Amino acid sequence: MLENLLENKLRSILCGVGISWGILILTLLLGVGKGFEEGVKKLFEGFAKNTMYITSGTTFSSRTGVTIGRKVFFEDEDLLFLGKVIPSISHISPEVSRLGIARKGVNSGSFTIKGVSDAYFNIRSVHLSDGRLINRTDLMERRKVALIGSGVSEILFNQGKSAIGSYIEIDNENYKIVGLIRNSLLSAFESNLIYVPFSSFQSQYSSTKNIGTIVLCHSDSNSSGEVERWIRSIMAYRHNFDNEDGKALIFNNLIEQTKAVNGFFSVLKKFLLFIAISTLISGVIGVANMMFISAKERTKEIGLRKAVGAKRSSIIFMFFKESVVLTIFFGLWGMLLGMGFLKLIGYFSSSMVDNEIFDKPVLDLPVVIVSISLLVISGIVSAVFPAYYAASLSPIEALRAE
Repeated sequence: MLENLLENKLRSILCGVGISWGILILTLLLGVGKGFEEGVKKLFEGFAKNTMYITSGTTFSSRTGVTIGRKVFFEDEDLLFLGKVIPSISHISPEVSRLGIARKGVNSGSFTIKGVSDAYFNIRSVHLSDGRLINRTDLMERRKVALIGSGVSEILFNQGKSAIGSYIEIDNENYKIVGLIRNSLLSAFESNLIYVPFSSFQSQYSSTKNIGTIVLCHSDSNSSGEVERWIRSIMAYRHNFDNEDGKALIFNNLIEQTKAVNGFFSVLKKFLLFIAISTLISGVIGVANMMFISAKERTKEIGLRKAVGAKRSSIIFMFFKESVVLTIFFGLWGMLLGMGFLKLIGYFSSSMVDNEIFDKPVLDLPVVIVSISLLVISGIVSAVFPAYYAASLSPIEALRAE
């Protein structure tokens, strides 16, 4: 077997390269696709599993007593009421924001100021590199404290100097910095953001009495539709708009978004697998051609083997064995090269960009199983026609062949 493969080294290598290239592409595509999937999923890990955003809208229904185009806002009492009457709501928080000017000495910048309650940090994971989060006491006492993003810290403070405990001026009010948001994948969206207690936000910006957005999480993912119907019904009663008016409140359910993302990656995996297998098939065809040529060249040898009593099954097995060894040998080389490239991609992606929506590419167990299975199947498929061609040769005709 090995003698025959080594007799035609160049032909064997060229055919094997097709298999190696197919497995390499398969490994890279599925590994990189997996890294992208894990990176995007990390964004959703920053939120509680059953998170729901509710944004105020405008009335659209012309029901009696309802003015079309009236803006619907939440109030402090609405949040307390919703938390009491809907048992599945575990955490609920207002979320109000506006652009503001923050200053520290001669340094200043325009940033998004966001007012939230302490419950917000049980819904939305905010990781700190230093300090603490906003707590219940901060809200009760209307403390002027703030969490700042890494971008805010870089603009307002000198590098190497800790911002914790320092004071900054936000729209002419002094706030003490109690936490610094860690620079990570998720914090890329809040690098230039400042969190302050909702009560302090309201007292400073007296014109901001209404709450445009609330964020909550509930205990049962299967009840998200029911929670939405309850909230819409309660708010319709309290603020006098049509319960069926879909424009008065806008719901953004992260459960549905997660399902959509999972569906997208399911389709993406199939597409990448199709491309990789298509590339691999071209390599399989190359090996099949080589084995067929080999059968043609070895016609006399096959005739002699059959003349001395070689069984049909032994001729078939001989070609299967050569094809499988060739594909597995070069296929494993392709897989090792793919794993090496994935390591390099992972190294450069982590060292060059901290906040890129891309995790380190990985070659997980299903990919390995698929690759090895395809190697074996490729070897068998490559040898089917050449093996049966060789086995069907008549000994007399084979010995006469020139």
